[in-house]
Amino acid sequence: MHPAAHRSSARATQRSLVQTDQAPLCVVTLVHLRIETIQALADGDAPSALRDCGLPLSEFVMVDRALWVWQLTVAADLDAAAQARWLACAAVTPEGTVIGHAGFHGPPREGMAEIGYSVDPAWRRRGYGRAIVGALLDEVHLAPDVHRVRASINTTNTASFATVGGFGFVQVGERAVEGGRETILERTATTGGIRQTTTC
Repeated sequence: MHPAAHRSSARATQRSLVQTDQAPLCVVTLVHLRIETIQALADGDAPSALRDCGLPLSEFVMVDRALWVWQLTVAADLDAAAQARWLACAAVTPEGTVIGHAGFHGPPREGMAEIGYSVDPAWRRRGYGRAIVGALLDEVHLAPDVHRVRASINTTNTASFATVGGFGFVQVGERAVEGGRETILERTATTGGIRQTTTC
C-alpha cells in the first residue's frame, strides 16, 4: 500500500529517492501526523495512535527516544493547521512500512530550522537515513523564511555524521548535552540535492 493511499488523517508531503554505493535506490515519504496522533503517541496510547493515523506504526516509534519526540512536539503547542510542516512525521516506504520518524525541533527561529530524524534499527545501513535528510531539506526549501538548516549530532554518533555527509553541512560549534556532547552542523536552506523529490 502506497503512503498516498493512507487516510487523510496523515498528510504525505515529500518523497525522497537516494542512490548510494552501499545500497539500492531508497524511496521515503514523510507523512505528517495529526496532532491527535502525536498526542496519543506522547501518552503511550498505541491503539488510539494506530486507529487515528491508519499507518502500521512499529514499536520503534512508541518507545524511548521517539516518546521524547512526541512529548516535545505536544509541549510546543503548535497550531497544527498553520504550522503542519513543523510537526513530526513518520518515514514510510512505498510498501507502507514505517521505517522511522523525522521532523524539526519546532518552528524556525530567526531564519533557522533544526532537523531531527531516526531510523528503526531494523532498517539502518540501507540508505534510508540519507533519503530522510534529503526530504527534510526539500521541505525546508519550501519555507521562504528559512535561510539556514541545523543538525545537532552526538559526538560519538559516527553513523549520523555519515548520514548528513555530502549534504553540505559544516561544523559551527559544539555544546554539552545530557549524557555527552553534540556537534552543531549548519548549511544553507537549499534543496536537498537528492536525485528526485516529488510531492505526493
